[in-house]
Amino acid sequence: MSDVRDILELEHPVVPEVSKDAILGLRRDIPKKKKEKEGMRRPEGMHRELYALLYSDSNKDLPPLLPSDSGQGYKSVKAKLGMKKVRPWKWMQFTNPARKDNAVLYHWRRTCDEAKEYPFAVFNKVRLR
Repeated sequence: MSDVRDILELEHPVVPEVSKDAILGLRRDIPKKKKEKEGMRRPEGMHRELYALLYSDSNKDLPPLLPSDSGQGYKSVKAKLGMKKVRPWKWMQFTNPARKDNAVLYHWRRTCDEAKEYPFAVFNKVRLR
């Protein structure tokens, strides 16, 4: 920036002396103000843990109206892998009954569902005119 000022022959601005107090924004002649807490005060007799659960300012959310107990307590539901035999899948062909061109399509299906009809055929609707 000073190069531009030199080319345009402008005066350089007077820069005040930089000190630690100027950087930190401290002024010794002004007394410090006490920070006031915003928000509600905890009612007498209410435990602070309960107050923190009910009126936490961090998330601004209200407590849930209905309890959401899954019966697990603090434990999370974990996947139980390897407990049952794996069901085999097979790459099979199928025809969509809604199509009139008899196109043969392919998709993965369980081998136990091999003889069943295309599952989305129940959604095929014919519009009568």
